[in-house]
Amino acid sequence: MFKRKIILFIGISIFLFLCRLYAGAEEEKPIEEKPAFELPEVVIIGEDQSRVTVGGERQPLIDQPFLKKVELGMEPMAKISPLSFPPRKEGIIDFSFAYGSFDALKANLSYGRQIGDRTYYLLGIGKYMTDGEFPGRRYNQDSAFLEWGFKPVEKLDLKIATSGLLKDYRLSNSAITQKADLFNVELGAEGRIREGSSLGCQFFGQIANLKNNDKAKSEIGGTRLQARIGLTERNLLNLEAQLYQESLRLGGDRRRYSIRYISVSDEFLLFDKLWVNVGLEYKEKSKPFTSFFYPTGRVSYELIPNFNLWVRYRPEMTVPLFDELYVDSDYTDVNLDLLPQKRKFSLEEGMEYKLSENLYGNISFFQRKFRNFIALSDNGSTGSWQNISNVFSEGVEASFVYNFAENFTQNLSYLYERIEDEDQENEKVPYRPIHSLKISSLYSYEPLSVVLSILMQSERYYNRSDSLPFYWTVETEISYTVTKQFLLFVQGENLLQEKYADRFGYPLDHSKFFAGLRLKW
Repeated sequence: MFKRKIILFIGISIFLFLCRLYAGAEEEKPIEEKPAFELPEVVIIGEDQSRVTVGGERQPLIDQPFLKKVELGMEPMAKISPLSFPPRKEGIIDFSFAYGSFDALKANLSYGRQIGDRTYYLLGIGKYMTDGEFPGRRYNQDSAFLEWGFKPVEKLDLKIATSGLLKDYRLSNSAITQKADLFNVELGAEGRIREGSSLGCQFFGQIANLKNNDKAKSEIGGTRLQARIGLTERNLLNLEAQLYQESLRLGGDRRRYSIRYISVSDEFLLFDKLWVNVGLEYKEKSKPFTSFFYPTGRVSYELIPNFNLWVRYRPEMTVPLFDELYVDSDYTDVNLDLLPQKRKFSLEEGMEYKLSENLYGNISFFQRKFRNFIALSDNGSTGSWQNISNVFSEGVEASFVYNFAENFTQNLSYLYERIEDEDQENEKVPYRPIHSLKISSLYSYEPLSVVLSILMQSERYYNRSDSLPFYWTVETEISYTVTKQFLLFVQGENLLQEKYADRFGYPLDHSKFFAGLRLKW
């Protein structure tokens, strides 16, 4: 604790020094007005998602349904789609296509249109396939989504969305072709009661199938209610309740369980520059019954303009779902015996700053304690999720962005995490590196744009005692804008042909390249 206070004090001193250094910098430029409508990027889930995302909690499982877009149903239509503000009559088409080494192909087509002043729709299809990167392994994925938004009256927004995902793949360590199908649907509505207050609800459902030697099927349905109530100009009360049920069948075994979640929080300005957020949360899972009741809180103080200090306390309970019991690049087995993960204690202190238009970032220190921590462990042939009874974690995470000029930007993200099994000190927690660092540079000089990234990750264990070595990779993307609607690009991974493995059984020593185009009109 004493060391952390010293580090925090040194960090504040450095930032205050830099603040004086930039005090004489030019005035902030007005924010450039963005186009009224930008289609969301379509993420192809079948791509390699196994690398660690630096700067996050990196929990292996999350307790939301597969349809991540569900949460959008609780937002005003301006956040659901910028189409309505201001209204636009023309349609937008976004098409991208890329072909790369190892017979890999990526393609996406998205289309959106505003109909009148109160209706819009978005739809898209995508495909990703590869063959040959690993001997005997192939991968194919097809995806699609459709979203429709409607504003029947001035203060009421409605939204309907559905999506599908079809995957089939064969792994290098198996002669069996795995197949996974996921279908999702969502209905959301939100009404604004008065200025600063709103009431919303949504209904969602999912059907998931995993087809291999033993067929597995999961069905999820539920509802979420949320209310935002503006008590005063600087006081916002949030209420949220969620209930969903999952029915899981595997090899003749059938299990049903339900999740209930209730959250109440109040955010207010205690006095000048000091914001306080306090709340209570309750979550429970049936069969076997597990419940967790915990308080939450956050305090933020603006020390100087654009420089905030904050402290946050937030326990949490994470419930595994069926469709998250396998990963995109490897079948990890369905485990009916996983217990919910409880983050019994979570205390974070940090600072966030914007010293000038060119320099901003944040740094935080955290301590966390977990009960039934969920970790992925590889045994040499297939991975499996497992609970670790008691886990302690502490560390530092930081990110910095510096714009040297209008056409050159430098990004840095770093995570240090010391994590241990409190019951068995000699047993390691799998796939949790101590150090993760990513440095990326963006150079843009119309019509050319170049992104260069370096990822470094320290030694990490793939099971409780065996490790994978430190590795680092270099990636780049070069794009050339032919016209405002037409762009050509080239992507390269592992340019220096570093021999590494970020998952056990998947060693790499080659570079991967993609070349493609993007049309938008």
